[in-house]
Amino acid sequence: MNEICSAEGVKKITFAVIWEYLVACGLTLEEEREGRRYKVQTEQGLELGIRTIDKISKSGMEYQLLMYPEDVQKMIVEHFIAKKQA
Repeated sequence: MNEICSAEGVKKITFAVIWEYLVACGLTLEEEREGRRYKVQTEQGLELGIRTIDKISKSGMEYQLLMYPEDVQKMIVEHFIAKKQA
C-alpha cells in the first residue's frame, strides 16, 4: 500500500479510514480494559489471520500491534480502488 500511495497524484489513505473500514467489516474493534482502549481483532478477523503482536518501544513502553495478512491487505486495497472508481 505504501508504494501505491507514493505514486504521483495518489491521495494517501489514513490509518483512521482503514480502521473504520475494518470495523465496518466486523474484523476489528476497540475494547476497553482497565481504563484503556485497545484495538483488537474480532473472531472473524482472527479467522482471516489478523494477529496481535506484543511489542516494546525504544523507551520501554509495552504496546500491542495488529498484523494483517496479505489477503486482508489486498481486501483493503481493492475496497479503496472500487470506492474511487464508483
